[in-house]
Amino acid sequence: MGHYTIPTELNPGTADLSRAEIELVENIFDQFGYKTDKQLDDYCSTLPESHHSETPHGDIDWKVLLQAVGWAGEDLAEVKKDLEFQAKFEGLITAIS
Repeated sequence: MGHYTIPTELNPGTADLSRAEIELVENIFDQFGYKTDKQLDDYCSTLPESHHSETPHGDIDWKVLLQAVGWAGEDLAEVKKDLEFQAKFEGLITAIS
């Protein structure tokens, strides 16, 4: 699993966040903010979606992630359609460049 370090001296502020979003960030930080990389890796490996990784970097398929938080059926089909459109658009832009 890749490790990412975010400098704590960077403070993006909260001007664009709702109170609910700020509370969510605070709750996540309270739960995970002081854990070591090893503790976070161990926790993530217990999540069901972590066992669906098919890449050497541990990337998890978007569909597995969305299903893990309750998305299904039509919602997944719509996301797939949006992702396919985005890929075609990016391919077109790359071809033109």
